[in-house]
Amino acid sequence: MKDLVWDSSEWLVRSLSRLPAELRLVCFPNAGAGMLMFRGWPDALPWAEVAFAHLPGRDGRRDDPIPSSIQAVADPLAHALLGLPPLPTVLFGHSMGALIAFETARRLQTAGRAPAGLIVSARRAPSTDERLPPLAQLPIEAFGRAAQERYGGISDQVLDDPELAGWVLPVLRSDLSLVETYRYQPMAPLESPILVYAGEDDPHTLPDELDAWRNETRGVTIVRTFPGGHFYLDTARDVVLSTLIADARGWLAASRA
Repeated sequence: MKDLVWDSSEWLVRSLSRLPAELRLVCFPNAGAGMLMFRGWPDALPWAEVAFAHLPGRDGRRDDPIPSSIQAVADPLAHALLGLPPLPTVLFGHSMGALIAFETARRLQTAGRAPAGLIVSARRAPSTDERLPPLAQLPIEAFGRAAQERYGGISDQVLDDPELAGWVLPVLRSDLSLVETYRYQPMAPLESPILVYAGEDDPHTLPDELDAWRNETRGVTIVRTFPGGHFYLDTARDVVLSTLIADARGWLAASRA
């Protein structure tokens, strides 16, 4: 990302392309992750301003306490986005990030700045019930093993190294606590279209749970699946990015019509 100019704030980090930005893509990470999970995305979208949710507990905010709810994360993120110059905006959230992106989209719409589109990845619709018992209250070592068994994505190097585990697992556990205590509140549906991305082999996103996102918008809802499991963003990166670019371009053209 060497030819990009970075603009940082407390809750958002923006990668400002030297080309005139046609669209703003805002990326929200999964539990335990930070901006690095989207590395390379600004290079793939040189015509877009790519922004990253700058969440407490990681990246440059490692010492900041994690808020007590998904809604408490979405509030300041929506406020930060409303303070930016208007630009067609697409929100992309993976797993926990999908919930944060959804709640942020609700707030933007309430403020009269509904996004051009919302992409929710690897996450069942918020109105559906969780099928598995919570993990976040387990003792830290048991939690790490249980989270790895359920979701994957945690290397044995982290689990077997007390120092690494002591840095990674508390943030992941705090994030999963946000997800596990999230309570869906019915509101007016979004005006924005919703795209639902998921891994074909992800046991946490059953077809009816993905389809239920249709209840959250008056616009079009499309479900797209990709090779891989819960972390298909890593294993199918190129096809995901090419699909996202095509989808974002489509929404951009629709916003100009």
